[in-house]
Amino acid sequence: MNTRNHQTLIELEPEASLRAANLERGFHNIINGERVSSGRTIAVVNPANGERLALVPDIDRSGLDQAVAAARKAFPRLERNARC
Repeated sequence: MNTRNHQTLIELEPEASLRAANLERGFHNIINGERVSSGRTIAVVNPANGERLALVPDIDRSGLDQAVAAARKAFPRLERNARC
């Protein structure tokens, strides 16, 4: 567990939160434990000042279908573990 100054990312200023989350390395879609990429990105923009905060991966229909199938497959296992 990372106890970095006993602060959660939410307690930090927005810019510090982004740095603490190591977002400069980029975001990735993870589906069934694997990185999946359509090769396209979407800009995340601060609506208050128009500053681009990050680029996040876009997902195409195929990737979305893969994510839904993986979630449906994992759900019964997750549900059983939650009852323990």
